[in-house]
Amino acid sequence: MLKHFTAFLFIIASFIIPSYSFALPQFCSGKLILDQSVSPTGIVFTADANCPDCAALTGSTQQTVADNFVLTSPETITEFVLSVIYLNSNTPLTSDIWTVIIHNDATGLPGTVIATETNVPNQRVDSGQVFGTGNTTFNIYRSVLTLNTPVTLPAGTYWVEFYNNSSAETNKTANIPQGVVDPINGIANGSFATTTPGVTWLNPANFGFASSDGALQICSRIATSSSVNPVPTMTKYNLFILMLLISSLVGFLFYRRKFDLF
Repeated sequence: MLKHFTAFLFIIASFIIPSYSFALPQFCSGKLILDQSVSPTGIVFTADANCPDCAALTGSTQQTVADNFVLTSPETITEFVLSVIYLNSNTPLTSDIWTVIIHNDATGLPGTVIATETNVPNQRVDSGQVFGTGNTTFNIYRSVLTLNTPVTLPAGTYWVEFYNNSSAETNKTANIPQGVVDPINGIANGSFATTTPGVTWLNPANFGFASSDGALQICSRIATSSSVNPVPTMTKYNLFILMLLISSLVGFLFYRRKFDLF
């Protein structure tokens, strides 16, 4: 009978454990609200205040990029993760100097500026991935940008603009690879401008780019009333099952004692 009861406990527990929710794989801390991985067949978009090679296409030696996203509830934005390659040397800058600007949406293009932060603190690692094929490949670096001043946004549509400044070093222009659009909070097609920061925003489709979404993640702060890391909480269903488990255990112990089964 003890074997049967042990099996019963295992079955009950199996309903409790899977109903906890755990964080998705991510490279920034907090709540992941946008996740766009590198497209295996994509292109790259220059995001640098110093881009000599850009002049042949746009007539400017500067370029900034912006990506749009949707919030279905208020969020406090804290971190961004960028996938970055450095052209043409395939060697990263000694120090990245990233600027992040958050915009309102203006009919499908970046609108009024909500917040700007320059020289954003960042940590960069080699992701171990490469961009390109054959003899033309570039290392993909992953940079985690942490805002000094988090930005709280209500539900709505927004744009985030990024650009680096490689003017202190040659052949190290920062580029963001094309990303796969987040199916939940992502919006297809970004924008770019030929000044840093951006003023006149352009549609990449007019320059022959089929898609212009960047490879990035956005994270927001998880609301918590204490300094302890948030942990999964029980639902009403969990609580019911747990109470059933405890009641069964108490009943079994009473039954065992009354009839002196063991």
